[in-house]
Amino acid sequence: MHEWQVWLVASLLLFVAEMLAPGFWLLSVAVGCLAAGAVSLVVPGAIVPALSFAAGTLLSLVGIRPFLLRYLHPSGSAIRTNVDVVVRVEGATLYVDKEM
Repeated sequence: MHEWQVWLVASLLLFVAEMLAPGFWLLSVAVGCLAAGAVSLVVPGAIVPALSFAAGTLLSLVGIRPFLLRYLHPSGSAIRTNVDVVVRVEGATLYVDKEM
């Protein structure tokens, strides 16, 4: 298997994993893998594609991730999880007498 194919497979796996993980972190790494795969088609070796992977990942973290977070999670609609969801919600408790 050629080096560019390894980068491409890693990128595809990261794109699929991003669908399961929040925050767009894996998407940035997948973009870095795509950049490294494109560079490894042109430049043989491991150092230049690795550097392009690092640069592509950092640039996508700085460029793509804030853009996606801004438009997919607007500031007025914070994601509420765990305890934040049950604030000011009425509920009932159930008491079980263990002596019965």
